[in-house]
Amino acid sequence: MTTYRPVETAAQLGVSTSTLRRWAQDFGEHLSASGAPDAGSRRRFTPRDIAVLRRAKALLDARNATPAVNDLLRLEDFGDIETDQADQSPAQPAQAQDASTALVALLGGQVVSAQADQAARLAVVEAQLADLRVTVARLEAQLAQHRHRSRPFGGETSAAV
Repeated sequence: MTTYRPVETAAQLGVSTSTLRRWAQDFGEHLSASGAPDAGSRRRFTPRDIAVLRRAKALLDARNATPAVNDLLRLEDFGDIETDQADQSPAQPAQAQDASTALVALLGGQVVSAQADQAARLAVVEAQLADLRVTVARLEAQLAQHRHRSRPFGGETSAAV
């Protein structure tokens, strides 16, 4: 089987070798053992690895976050890609429903996260509001005391004599 050195693979993908190394770590679960080797081993990329990384690049270019790209790559079928197929996109998932379900799950997670953030902000605002109510009550009490001290001795004056 044909394998490619990192510099060759990086050139095929149009990225730097440091980006390729980072992607090999980020997307290693989708690569061959030689594409994501143990420390100290030489890295070699198979045509299938190149196809996976090309798809990851397209997903990243579409502004997907790394965890989302990993989720989407799990849905793709890269099968047995030969040398001449490495430049082509992988076959789409057999079940479009699986991709839809995964996308809904990803978006649902983002909604839950946003709701949690909103709930935390709301709790902070409610605590600030409670503090302000205490402050208003204290100021109203002070104002009432000030008014009481300001009254002339003998209470209210009567206009009718």
